Amino acid sequence: MTIAEARAAIVAELEPLGVPVVVDVRDLQPPAIVVGLADQIDWYTVCGPQARVRVSIVAAPPGNADAGDWLSDTVEAVLRALSGAQAGPATLGTYDPGNGSRLPAYDVPVIITL
Repeated sequence: MTIAEARAAIVAELEPLGVPVVVDVRDLQPPAIVVGLADQIDWYTVCGPQARVRVSIVAAPPGNADAGDWLSDTVEAVLRALSGAQAGPATLGTYDPGNGSRLPAYDVPVIITL
């Protein structure tokens, strides 16, 4: 499996959640889930080549209680949807889509075997 195929598989697992899933930050219109590029690739593991893909669950601004409720519900659904993968732990923080704004988000690292 290639990294591109693995990212496509992650997208396919998340699409049934009913939340927009994007792979290009230019398409981000929160609330949405961003399946990022592999940010770590290890060719020499006991399990064979692996890559870590960051999945970001991004709430719409502002970071109020409504955003927190949506994030809490959605991160749970994402972790359930990715239960067949090595996903987590989820980390609360912010997501910067590159335009200087900081959006409330959870990051979920997903380890994939290539």
